[in-house]
Amino acid sequence: MKSHATKNPENQETELKLLISPDDVDRLRDHPLLKQFSVREPHAQALTSTYYDTPGFRIRQHCASLRVRQLENSYIQTLKGNDQH
Repeated sequence: MKSHATKNPENQETELKLLISPDDVDRLRDHPLLKQFSVREPHAQALTSTYYDTPGFRIRQHCASLRVRQLENSYIQTLKGNDQH
């Protein structure tokens, strides 16, 4: 689990990434806890994430990332950093 917390507790974010075999996706979707706490049925979405940095990788050197994500006709720019550096 990867988590990130800002100095303002109202802006705290926790990110969970799962890596599973494609053969196990249906079993995960049918898990009772996911069904209990889901707000809607699972669905597939096509999205594109593009990461940016300077030619000298300055953003990465500061343990940060700059991403633009496209989902249908909308774009979301995200700057993530580690405030411990």
